[in-house]
Amino acid sequence: QRRVHGGRDMGFCFAELAAAGYRVVAPDFPGFGQTPGRRHTSRTEQFGAPGGPLEVLMDVVSHFCPESRQRFSIVGWDWGAGVGLSLALSKMKSRIATIATFHPTWTDSVERLAGIKQDTLLCWVPVDQLHSHAHGKKMARVLPNAKLLSLSCSKKNAELSRGSFAMVAPQLTAAIVEWVVRHHPVPQDLRGSPPRIMTKDRQQGADGDVAPLIDDDAEYNVDEGLLDGDFGDDSSEDDDLVLSRGSSGLAQMLLDPMWCLRRNDPDPSSGMNSGPSRRANPSGWQARVPVSSVEGASAEAQVLWAVRRFADLLRTGEIVQYYDAYLQRNGQNALRPQAVRLFSSLPVLDQSTKLENMKKWGIWPALPRGAELLPSFPRYAAGRLVAVRAPVQFSMLQNGFGCYQAGAQPEVTHMASVVDADGPSCTVEIPSIDGGFERLPVSWLEVFELNQPTNFPCERGRTIFEDCISADYASLLTKAKAMEAALAVAELVANMDFASAFGEMKEASPTFTDTQRNLLALQFRCIARMRGVLDIIHHVHEGKDPNRFCVPDAGRLAVYGQWHCHGMASVQAAFLLPFAHLLGIEVRFRDGFFVGKAREGPNWDGRPRKMADHTWLELTTVPSLQSFVSDASYRVIARPCLEAYSLQGRLFPTRDLTCAAPPRAPNCHWNPAEVKGVPQAKECPPAVTGWDNELPTPSDWVAMLRQWDDQECSQ
Repeated sequence: QRRVHGGRDMGFCFAELAAAGYRVVAPDFPGFGQTPGRRHTSRTEQFGAPGGPLEVLMDVVSHFCPESRQRFSIVGWDWGAGVGLSLALSKMKSRIATIATFHPTWTDSVERLAGIKQDTLLCWVPVDQLHSHAHGKKMARVLPNAKLLSLSCSKKNAELSRGSFAMVAPQLTAAIVEWVVRHHPVPQDLRGSPPRIMTKDRQQGADGDVAPLIDDDAEYNVDEGLLDGDFGDDSSEDDDLVLSRGSSGLAQMLLDPMWCLRRNDPDPSSGMNSGPSRRANPSGWQARVPVSSVEGASAEAQVLWAVRRFADLLRTGEIVQYYDAYLQRNGQNALRPQAVRLFSSLPVLDQSTKLENMKKWGIWPALPRGAELLPSFPRYAAGRLVAVRAPVQFSMLQNGFGCYQAGAQPEVTHMASVVDADGPSCTVEIPSIDGGFERLPVSWLEVFELNQPTNFPCERGRTIFEDCISADYASLLTKAKAMEAALAVAELVANMDFASAFGEMKEASPTFTDTQRNLLALQFRCIARMRGVLDIIHHVHEGKDPNRFCVPDAGRLAVYGQWHCHGMASVQAAFLLPFAHLLGIEVRFRDGFFVGKAREGPNWDGRPRKMADHTWLELTTVPSLQSFVSDASYRVIARPCLEAYSLQGRLFPTRDLTCAAPPRAPNCHWNPAEVKGVPQAKECPPAVTGWDNELPTPSDWVAMLRQWDDQECSQ
């Protein structure tokens, strides 16, 4: 796995790529740096001429990746980026994993770019005077899988184009590293190679054997770059080894992803960039070996090390410094290579995470008992409260809100409870406004539409929430924050006992047992702790903070963000979803009506408005099948729906998430043939039965919830 890195002015990102485990190959083209020869043309349409830059780059790739199965990615700036794009149209195109560019030069027909199928990042400074932003937009439209990222610089001025790359270096580096890690992760079997020590004349292997340098007759010199790299307190000056300047034996260093190199060339006649990073060390080449406990480790051992290291940092509170370093905040930039290395080594935690992996990776030392039974438990057992459409009294100012009223206009009510779930339709029972109960048949399609967990859509690896907020669970910040949420509940998970709760429910007990109470309380506490790791504020309630992120990325919002109610609910959902199926929690994203003081005037008739003006989560716990509201905007961890959807609770759901995909039938449902338009469930073994006759009244578990809320939620 290699990085062919074009552009001599992008050395500032070498350290980050190397710290993430990549091998960076930066060739000096003929006529540049220390490679002799005639300089090539800058016209893209002539790159493919015999002996031209495209042929040079193909030779470099063939040298370092001789096998056709070896894949690499392109990272380039300006002219070098154009050569990289040309390579993506050559016979080597199938070997390119992804492309990341900054102000790529392309003078040929833009329509040719349509042949590049790789995911391509186009970074642009809109006010740069030498690279037209309109040209970048046109390239992004033609490239099939391109993303155009605009970088914030400063106000337009005559000198801006000189060194714009340096002004946006932190933003650019972060964008490139995240893009490459997401689209071309380092293979686990290439991580942790034993380090080799390079000297001026020889190379010493990890086993102590001395091997000669590779041939010095290589056609092109290769630069490895590191901008003021720091690999922690374990590194010492004794680790610095001087390399002969210009030696092509340096290429052998690329066999080790652990090696990070740095070059300084004080000779202005060489044509190399003499920026601050290169003037810092006049002695020439230096190499520093990062000391790490994962050197030579297997993929599994590396994950275990990363989880343990992350847990230690979380315990001591130092993880905040790593977040700051990754985001280059509060003067913690020196730790950034370590942060990138640590976060990239963490496993991806998403909705497909398996329970056994949580223990194998050391995240949850003890697993909940009987959690494997969760998929087979019926979601619509008799007694569960569900939302259905029915003729009901729909004024929150009158008694019996949500109760059945003959002849009334059909509206959504939250008062229905399941009576019979064994037929082609679901029979529910709704309290009547005259004091009795009314039984109605409801189609399963309607039940699923209003009560199934929200099916959040996924586009190109990102889960989409409200307001275009998305979560890429493979991105470094999101991986780190998901790990923090998982470790926060490890102690609680060890005490969960689904097996005993399922066994007691088979006996159809009319009241909660201590086991069921404890399980429900532990599920509430898990939700509270996961919410507690999210550092996001409501910018309307708490005021806007110019230092906080306000971008549609769940990872950055969770670390130090601000948004209104849509973002608060979206971020909470993003970091609850990876563990919901393991903890017996169903997540529904609700938009709805919020009763404010302005609406409680004399002209309001008490009917919830159809236009949604607030957003929250509605959660259902399994196996208790109790539903409650979790509203991060008002710091509500868990409030029963019967209490929340009232004049006192000030909420009522009027619609589900607008961007949600059609709901899915539960895996353990009966797969009725009459249900159309809903993906059908798979056949499952006979499910355990719930409370067949009646569930305990809400007051029983509400009292328990309030008692727990007073003790724990106040924190």
